[in-house]
Amino acid sequence: MSERAGKVVAVANMKGGVGKTTTVVMLADGFAASGRKVLVIDLDAQANSSYCLAGNDLLKSLIREERTISFYLEDVIVRKKRTHLESLVRAQVASTTHGSRLLDISLVASDPSLRFVEREIFADLLNRDFNLKAMEGQLWKKLESELPRLRGTYDLIIFDCAPGISAFTEAAVRAADVVLVPTIPDPMSTLGLSAFLFSLWQGALSKVSGLPRPKRPPHVLATRVQKTAAFTRTLGAMHRDVERPEPPYYLLNTQIPQAATLAGIASDIPGLTFNKKYGAVISAVIGELVAELEGIFDADIS
Repeated sequence: MSERAGKVVAVANMKGGVGKTTTVVMLADGFAASGRKVLVIDLDAQANSSYCLAGNDLLKSLIREERTISFYLEDVIVRKKRTHLESLVRAQVASTTHGSRLLDISLVASDPSLRFVEREIFADLLNRDFNLKAMEGQLWKKLESELPRLRGTYDLIIFDCAPGISAFTEAAVRAADVVLVPTIPDPMSTLGLSAFLFSLWQGALSKVSGLPRPKRPPHVLATRVQKTAAFTRTLGAMHRDVERPEPPYYLLNTQIPQAATLAGIASDIPGLTFNKKYGAVISAVIGELVAELEGIFDADIS
């Protein structure tokens, strides 16, 4: 990936509990293990990805130092400071190693105050007679101005979007080269997928937004897959969706199986190796996911 500008992936879904944090961490670790320079920008107030990648002590330190996305957004939108996202980046947060070296993962952390900062931003913009479109435009304009510099520094930039739809998620999805939607192949999760597609790609509001349309339909990653009749039926229906003349989404060939190993990815034990962290089966799956996304990125420039 060093021969091209860094790529941007937004990991998002309307529904929680589908393996979004797991997907973000696996992507970051997987691309870094393949020698890539990775930046994760956590836009979720739950800050799960920040915790999994940086660990509890470092995350607390970043919050104390006001080096999180909350403080950045408050500075640039409310206080009108010329703060750059780059100044919030904490380099080398990973404690996981691969081939005797630490994985090269940087982080713009989140924290729970993001929920309150979002409200403060909206209240401030409303007081200045901004409507919802204008609010989204402000966030988009700032993000668009920041990304070229980050693309020049990192091979892969991953936005971890909060469940649901917010102005921040909208901006990240529209800026991304690939929108990755982790989805459990069961009826409830696919309903969440349908709602997400309607909100940003298919519904009336998606067509009247003043922001650029997403670059392509999203790519769905089947997660927590089990060998049951119910999962098989749902996956069959999803394959039929993508065989339409104009598919509503793409379905990745890689599937993330239900695995006890993935429950422990939040461990920040120093010196833990990539293979020990994930085990042989999941390590191989992550390799497949990295290769598949690399193929999508390469197709963009071929």
